[in-house]
Amino acid sequence: MSSTKQIPWPRVIAEGAVIVVSILLAFGIDAWWEGRQERAEEGRYITALLDEAYAAADELEIDRQARDVRLAALDSLQLYFTSGRGRPDAFTSWVNESSSLANFFPPTAAYDDLVSSGGLQLLTSDELRLALMSYHQERPRLQFLEERERITVDDDLRPYLLRNFPLDVETAPASVVSRLAGDQEFRSLIEVRRRRLTMTIYYQDQLGESLVRLTEILAQQANPN
Repeated sequence: MSSTKQIPWPRVIAEGAVIVVSILLAFGIDAWWEGRQERAEEGRYITALLDEAYAAADELEIDRQARDVRLAALDSLQLYFTSGRGRPDAFTSWVNESSSLANFFPPTAAYDDLVSSGGLQLLTSDELRLALMSYHQERPRLQFLEERERITVDDDLRPYLLRNFPLDVETAPASVVSRLAGDQEFRSLIEVRRRRLTMTIYYQDQLGESLVRLTEILAQQANPN
């Protein structure tokens, strides 16, 4: 008569538990390591995005100062048209400023790489993702208005000036100043130029506000302490 071998259930259960725990531990280590790698990658992106934001802010400030000078020149021209007030010897510099342009082309390599690689999901802060998208949605609007300015200047204002104004002199003759100041076509061109510049400045300021907010959030993320 054969004897029935008894299964050592306690040992089987213990060994099974060890295997399960080992598997779970391995998965946990993998998840921890992957999370650590993702946080490191997120940190690199945040640093690069912050550098781009600082560079963009510097460029935007240069553009803002140039546009303020340009707007002042256009205002001076219009004041001269209507009242004759202002220095005639400054007329040439006002005209030259009226046909100058500024273009905002900030660095975007880190942002472009983040989007193209699907890395936006690496950014754990919803606030940061929202600020980032808000800034990069505002940016094309400003560039669209800059392009409208360029068309106005290149297609209308500069051709007019090439026909009617000596752009290669420091001070235009009084007769030229008087003729241009009374020319309705020139006045209309200056009015259109001023309206479009004013609109560009408005959106430039909107973009500046979103850029300031983005920079603050990136700086907080880069230096949490």
